[in-house]
Amino acid sequence: MFDVGGCWPDLRDDDVTRTEAASTGPVRADLVGCGATDVDQWMNLDAMTLWCTIAAAAIVIGGLQVVQFLINRSETAMLLWGIAKLTGAVGAALLAVREIVPDLLSVTVGNALIVLAVSIDAAGVVAFNVAKISRTVLVLPLVVMLVGFLSVPTINSDIAMQTYINGVCVSAVLGWAAVHAHRANSRERLVWRRGLAAVLWTWVATMGARMVSSIWIPDATNPVGSSPVQSITALILLALVVMIGVVEMLASRERVDRKLAQSLRHDHQTGALNRAGLAVEVEQLTSKADRAAVLLIDIDDFKAINDTAGHLAGDAALVDLTDVVRPHLGARGILARFGGDEFCVVIPGADLDAAVAVAEAIRDDVNDVRRSAASSAGFTVSIGISVGELHQTEAFDRMLSSADGALYEAKRSGRNAVRACSAAGGRARAESTPPASAGDVMSS
Repeated sequence: MFDVGGCWPDLRDDDVTRTEAASTGPVRADLVGCGATDVDQWMNLDAMTLWCTIAAAAIVIGGLQVVQFLINRSETAMLLWGIAKLTGAVGAALLAVREIVPDLLSVTVGNALIVLAVSIDAAGVVAFNVAKISRTVLVLPLVVMLVGFLSVPTINSDIAMQTYINGVCVSAVLGWAAVHAHRANSRERLVWRRGLAAVLWTWVATMGARMVSSIWIPDATNPVGSSPVQSITALILLALVVMIGVVEMLASRERVDRKLAQSLRHDHQTGALNRAGLAVEVEQLTSKADRAAVLLIDIDDFKAINDTAGHLAGDAALVDLTDVVRPHLGARGILARFGGDEFCVVIPGADLDAAVAVAEAIRDDVNDVRRSAASSAGFTVSIGISVGELHQTEAFDRMLSSADGALYEAKRSGRNAVRACSAAGGRARAESTPPASAGDVMSS
């Protein structure tokens, strides 16, 4: 995850001469401000220092990411990101010692490691998005870079060509990873994954600017020249190394926090909300003072299922019921496991007729499951309904009480039935209607 294509210029003898001349002049720069020559001199930072600084930052970030993976091994992406930073650090270190080691090692191997680091980091983005990692993404950019470097005899001395080849490879991989992150965020919205995509696009823009400068400004990539562009680019890349590592860890942490919050609000067995999650959702509904229907659904003779078919069959019945109910919730409906084999459904905006229609559809679908289940225990459900205005939490409690009374009447009538009561006026009151079959609805 680093810039590529040669190293930054060292200070040459002519630079030192200009510096000495400036320091011995009659006017002190610290009194009148820096001139253009002084600014250029300050911006022409030592190449080895720049690349070593980038390598050191990558080692720190990569080490932290590997440690984070060792603490929580469920996030494979974090391991890939850590390996990418450490691999890139080796590549940056080789570029830093270009004047010391042979060009084949410093230029070719160093740049190859940097391209490989970018590919591994992109693979980490894919893994974080819970998608299959493509081997092509890992191998193709490296192959293209090596072919380009090894097929041109003068590549080791052509800094502009190095910059262009590596820029194309790195930009293509980072752009692909950014697009992948954007698409994944449409399925699972994470604020910091959006930030990760933004950093990746910034990196692509930086690489593009460096490629353009290598063509239009020859000194920008000339290791024996003098160009502030190289120093500025290196400092930007240093910032990006730190930023991308931090944002990756923040995105991972955001997902962990979200999963923790979901586990605290959801029933682990069925995936429905638990009572704590139901309370949060109802509180949001009460703030809108919306009309709603409450359905209490209870599996008939659930204890008999556990006793005769076993607890696994009972667990399967709970999951089957939630699977039957979910398609009937609509866009705003709420499903929660209220306790044991009892579930609560809240349908905002529904009147009594709509609520009864939903309840009957659920009861019929459960009967269809019971008739078609050859290897699992069949079951039926009884449903109590209450409709009212959700203007405060106390109103919801009254609706629950009314729905519970209606559920009791459904059980007393022979089970596999739907009954409805009104929450108006406080305690619910169920009144019989003549003559009522198991599926009839009773209202007050």
